Formats: sequence, structure tokens, C-alpha cells
Amino acid sequence: MEVAHPAIMNFVTQSITASKLLLATLAVTVAGDWFLFGHGPGLGTAIFFTLLWTLLRWNRPGPKRTWVQWGLLSASALQCAIEPGIANTLVLVSLTAYASARWLHGKLLGQTGWRVLIEGLLGMMRLPLTVATLRSTVEVAQSSLETDQFKTGASKLLAAFRVVWPVLLVAVPFVVLLGSGNAILQSGIVSLVDALFQIVDEFSAPSIPRMVFWMVVGLIAMGLLSRSPASLWLGGLEAKLPDRFRKPNDTNVAVMRTWLLLVVLNVLFFSANTTDAWFLWLNSALPEGVNFSDFVHQGVHRLIACVLLAAVVLGLLFHQSREVVQARTVKSLAYAWIGQNLFLVGSVVLRLKMYVDAYQLTLLRLHLLAFLLLVAVGFGLLFIKIQRDHGFAWLLNANLLAVFWLFFTMQFINDRGLVAWVNYQTALNPKRTQVIDVDYLAGLGAPAWPTLERIAEDPIRFPFSNNRASEHLAGALKQEALSDSGWQSWQWRSWHAHRLVSDEANVAAIE
Repeated sequence: MEVAHPAIMNFVTQSITASKLLLATLAVTVAGDWFLFGHGPGLGTAIFFTLLWTLLRWNRPGPKRTWVQWGLLSASALQCAIEPGIANTLVLVSLTAYASARWLHGKLLGQTGWRVLIEGLLGMMRLPLTVATLRSTVEVAQSSLETDQFKTGASKLLAAFRVVWPVLLVAVPFVVLLGSGNAILQSGIVSLVDALFQIVDEFSAPSIPRMVFWMVVGLIAMGLLSRSPASLWLGGLEAKLPDRFRKPNDTNVAVMRTWLLLVVLNVLFFSANTTDAWFLWLNSALPEGVNFSDFVHQGVHRLIACVLLAAVVLGLLFHQSREVVQARTVKSLAYAWIGQNLFLVGSVVLRLKMYVDAYQLTLLRLHLLAFLLLVAVGFGLLFIKIQRDHGFAWLLNANLLAVFWLFFTMQFINDRGLVAWVNYQTALNPKRTQVIDVDYLAGLGAPAWPTLERIAEDPIRFPFSNNRASEHLAGALKQEALSDSGWQSWQWRSWHAHRLVSDEANVAAIE
């Protein structure tokens, strides 16, 4: 008994774990079909991710203190019901993958945030990629067939069949005879058979897209919920990533090379920043042959590429051994170059502002501004790394957190409504000659409807745009009225915009 007891307990534990995994996977698949399939993102998406996290927490022990992660998820899920977007989707997927790996491999992975995130993403895609790759599917099936567990299960199934089929063979004639000899029993059997045939007749096979959706959602859910082992490949990669480059054979040559490179780059950036300070910040007259559009607009993308390349070069320079980069002059030159890069980022922002003032604000330009903010934060993190002598892993995790918090913040901003409002306020400026682009505003969707309503009702200040705005608004409202999307696709921001436009229309009709 002492030998059998641990084996029995182990069998019971494994059975419970497998049952929880199957039940949770089935629940996620059914929920995905109900809340997601055939519906746009909205309230149903928020409920689905909340249920997914609840089942994820139920299916594995995980750490006890998860209130911070639950708070982030709750806020992001709530945003699905307000107005989802790309940032909201990326945040939800990242949080789910991170929690899946952190709750499973928390002690093993430590504080390496990038490793935890990739572990979760790999767990999410492991089974779908295995099924999508025919070779991997065949190898997995073959290895499963050769396991002792499968052979034991197959032998048990065969033994059960050998027990059951003689019983059925003898019992069926008695069912027929007793049923035909007893009117009440016969009526019950006939009713049961009719009910079964009716179910078969009314059954309609689901569509191929729906079955593919079930398979994808089920495989991803099982990958997230299962207690799969940590990736050996990622573990080996983490061990191979050097915190710093090896010490060079000649340290003096490496120090002089780094010092000279930083001097040259500082001189180059100083010349560019001086030009920007004179012609851009101090509004001096441009030289002949250079027009405003070329100076403001065409240089933005090249300057952004220059700043990003500078960040990579600076990161690589201070990935060298401490004997090379610990010199005070080298660090001083690095700090100066970081300051010049930040000035260059400020010049790019000013160029962007000038172009928006001359033309209009777009979503792309607003997102570009957010990206420039992220670049500035990245240089701040480089400054901290150099000052405090942090390694590559710290810099990678810090930048990953910066990207996450940017997307987490951006998901709550009504960027489409903000773009429409800024363009409307700019158009009210009497010095502005550019006609507001109502076609672009209409493409922004429901958040721009109140702005279109204001333009449509103001023919004095918008004589060339009010009729076009009215047509766009009427078409959008008609299309929404004809939409047959269920409550799963409900979004608060669209509902609120529709109510504002309807209320203003009712007030105008009364007046």
C-alpha cells in the first residue's frame, strides 16, 4: 500500500490537471464562438478576454499577488467595450502571453521580461504551428502512438470493447421483443427513436470557416492554458547573449577608437543642429533653392532614421567591455551626443508641427509624434544605462517596458476624435486658407461624427464643406442603422457619438 499510494495520488493529480485543461479549452472555444465569431470587436471581446484570464488563473497555480496584472487587464478589457484599436489589441495579446508564462514559469524565468513575453507567445503559437506544419503534425502523431501511455490506453479501450459488444449483441433482441410486446414500452422506444432522428434531421454541419475558427481558437487556448515546459531554445539563447563584448586585445586602441568616433559624430550632429537652430527655431529666411515643404516635410523620415541609427550605435558602443567605456571623457562625449540627439528629436517635432499648421493633422502624424516621444524615452534609458553601468538585459527590458506603457496609454486616447477636433479648431482660425478635408474626417469613423455635425450646421464658416459633411454624416448613420451586428460588437464611443449627433439633430428640429 505504501508503494501504491503515491502512484494513485499522482494518477489522480494528472487526471484532474488534464480534465481542467480540456474543460478550460472547451470553454474558451465556445466563448470565442459566441463572443467573437461573426462579430466585430467590442463588448463581447472584453468579456472573452476576461473569461480567458479567469480560466488561465484557474488552470494553474501561479503566484499569489497578481492584482497589478489583473488591474492592467481589466482596464484594457474595458477599453474593448469603449473603442478597441491596434494598441488595445497588442496590449491584450501581450498581457495574456506574459501572464501565461509568468504564472507558469515565474520562478524559473526570474525578472527577464523579454524572455517571459516570448515564452508566452511561443506557448500561444506552438500548437497551431505544429498543426499547420504537416511534417510536425505527423512527427507528433507518430511519437504519440509509440508512447507507453497510448499503448496502455489502446489496450484498455480494446478490453472495454470486448466486454461490451457481447452484451449489446444479446440485449438488442430482447429490446425488440419486449418493445413489441408492451405497448407502453413500445411507445417510449418509438418516441425516443423519433426524437433521435429529428435531431439528426435538424442538425446542420457548421461552415468551414467556423470549424477553422474553432480549431485555431482551441489550439491557441490549449497552448496558453497547458503547463508546457519552458523553451530550451530560449533558455540557450538567453545563456548565449553576452552582457558585454569580450575585452579587446589592445584596450588603448579601443578607447581611442571609441573616443574619436564620438568626437566625429558630435561634430556632425552639432553642424546639423546649428542649422536647425538658425533656420527652424529662430525662423530665419531659407537659402535660395530650398522651399518650405522640402525643409519641413521631406527631411522628417531621414532625420528619424538618423536618430534611430544613433541609438543603435550608442548602444553597441557601450556594450563594449568596461575597460573601454569607463573613461570619463568617453562618457562625457556620449552624454553630449545624447543631448544632441534629443535636440534633433525636438527639431523633428517642430517640423511636424509646422507641417500640421500648414496642412492638417492626421492619425499617422499623431502616431509619429507618439513614436518620437518613445525615441526620446529610449535615449533617456541609454543615459541611465551609461551612467549606472547597466548591462544589455537591463536596457532590453527597460525599452520593452517603455513600448508596453506607450501602447497601454495610447489605447485609452480617443485619437480619431482628437484629430477631428484639432483640424476643426485649426480651421476656425481666420488666417488659415486651407479648406478642411471632410472626406478624411468621415474616414475616421464614429469619433469624428460630432465634428462633422458642427461643420454641416455652419455654412457661414464652412461654405465649401458643410454640404459634403452632411452627406457623409447621413451616409454613416444610415449604414449603422442597416448594420445587423449583435450586442457583442457594441462600443461605447460609437454609441455616445451617435447619441450626441441625434440629440443635436433633435434640438435643431425643435428650434
